[in-house]
Amino acid sequence: MLKEIQESAKNYSVLYVEDDDKTRASMEEILKLLFGHVYVAQNGQEGFEVFENAKPDLIISDVSMPFMSGIEMTQKIRTTNQNIPIMLFTAFSDKEYLLESINLGIDRYINKPLDKEIFFGSLNVILKKLDNDRLAKKYQEEKIQNKINEAALEALKKSTQIYPIPTFIFKNESLYFINESAVQLCEFESIEDTTLPCDILEKKIVKKDGYLDSFSSLDSLKEKNKILWQFKSGRQKIFLISKKEIDDLQIFSLSDITRMEYDKQRNRYLLDYLFDILQRMRKRAIVYDKGEVKVEKLEEKSFVEPTYDQIRLDAMHGYERENALDYVNSLDETIFEEIAEMEELENDISLVVDEIEEHFSLDKINQYGLLLQKYSKIISSLIEFEDLAYSLAKISNFLETLHHRDFDERKLFIILLSIKEDLKYWRKNIFETKEAKDIHYLDASLLSSCLQIENEFINKSFQDDDTNDLELF
Repeated sequence: MLKEIQESAKNYSVLYVEDDDKTRASMEEILKLLFGHVYVAQNGQEGFEVFENAKPDLIISDVSMPFMSGIEMTQKIRTTNQNIPIMLFTAFSDKEYLLESINLGIDRYINKPLDKEIFFGSLNVILKKLDNDRLAKKYQEEKIQNKINEAALEALKKSTQIYPIPTFIFKNESLYFINESAVQLCEFESIEDTTLPCDILEKKIVKKDGYLDSFSSLDSLKEKNKILWQFKSGRQKIFLISKKEIDDLQIFSLSDITRMEYDKQRNRYLLDYLFDILQRMRKRAIVYDKGEVKVEKLEEKSFVEPTYDQIRLDAMHGYERENALDYVNSLDETIFEEIAEMEELENDISLVVDEIEEHFSLDKINQYGLLLQKYSKIISSLIEFEDLAYSLAKISNFLETLHHRDFDERKLFIILLSIKEDLKYWRKNIFETKEAKDIHYLDASLLSSCLQIENEFINKSFQDDDTNDLELF
């Protein structure tokens, strides 16, 4: 039993109140072997002061003492603390003391001289009560904290559904929750699929230089914070990954930066092309031997300054090929509603082209341009076809603002008819039959049409306007 008492008592502090110096010193030594901390006082008045300041877990006191008895001290203590265990020693066996002790809620009332077994038995009972109370309090605190944590997590879960940003919450390195956007990104059939091991997510991340190879490898202090995500179709997207830690939770959110990276890559292609132009524009030195003396002869290579659209057309050659089947399978379902709208616009364009063929008019040309503008806006939502959208927008802008007929109407009609047919077969080959081996096969063709219209009609229009202005002088 003594070992059990020692194991429990070391976690508590005790206040011992005794007026007899010898008894107090002897008991203090015993208590110090058991308790984590021992406070002593010489009488009830001093004991009450120590109680208020030290807040001990247990009080052991004599009854008969000068200035303030153990009973009186207990009365004062009970006015502020009804629960602290109190054990009283007395040399009297008066029933009045016993009844008073019961009324004051004294836990143990032991007669002197002390019996070792009775004392340690009583102490063991009190310590067990303290242990149980402490466990109950801890359990209650944990229960309350768990409720708070659960409420906070529920609030966190709901907040992740507000914005369409894929969010993953890990708890103790295990997947705890993902929002609907993340479910779609992972191509899970339902939220219940998140019970799968975390390595399922890791398999979605492509191992490639310059990118993270797992969620756990993210270091906020390093610049490398992008992941390359692969879908079942084999298509890939680039995400910027952010991490926040709250206690045992790790929250990861992914931001789609594919468009940004796509633009960066395209700009690199363009920069490479411009660099090539610069190299061709520079004068080159040809060095040859003439006896022992080397002579430099400068030769300027013939060079025609390209237009912006020509630069853009040539820069397209850097794009990687991607077949229609893989591309379409990687698209979100919501985009197909807009693709269906493209088919309706094609029908409207066909009707306008038929009307232009029957009776050529600027109003119909302007209408064709307006429909083409709507078509280009839909295409611009697909980042892979930004150049295609650019070409259509440029053509449509010219057609919508055309206000004279001083051009070859037949030639313009043939170009517009060609664009109509190109768009129709482009949409079918990519989004319906999915037979196109390269989704960018039409980019260069349409931009070429854009250049042709610019050279044949737009530039001529500007020249005519300049001529008319000169005639005023």
